[in-house]
Amino acid sequence: MLAGHTNDVLSCLNGFDIFALPSLAEGMSNALLEAMSSGVPCVASQVGGNPELIEHGSSGLLFKAGDVEALTDHLTSLASDAIRRRAIGLSGRKRIVENFALQRMLEQYSELYRDAFHHRHPRKALPTTSVNRSLVRGNVAENTFSAIGSE
Repeated sequence: MLAGHTNDVLSCLNGFDIFALPSLAEGMSNALLEAMSSGVPCVASQVGGNPELIEHGSSGLLFKAGDVEALTDHLTSLASDAIRRRAIGLSGRKRIVENFALQRMLEQYSELYRDAFHHRHPRKALPTTSVNRSLVRGNVAENTFSAIGSE
């Protein structure tokens, strides 16, 4: 699907049977986060943050970058098995909701900073504050994680 620019990524993803990300290089892919969060079964190359997002065989399928035969095999196996497609899509969504949703990521960052503070200042109390969710802006927060919501 080459729909051009859209602000309604979720509607496009809801029309997919399978999402493929055959990148040769990648960081933490927002496209993969969005696809998984919408419940679309994903096939992605083992580069960048993709293996952190996908648990191979459970929440998606991974293949070695550039391995066209493995990509083809994964796509063919998912295309021919609607039950497996659904199971992988649901598992992928669950993985993103539980581990990569905006609130969870904010909690993890907060914990990281708290641990670093206590390591550097073991006798000082860390002031308690709540995260102002309105400060989190941008494409990732508005598009990717708005699809996740609270379960």
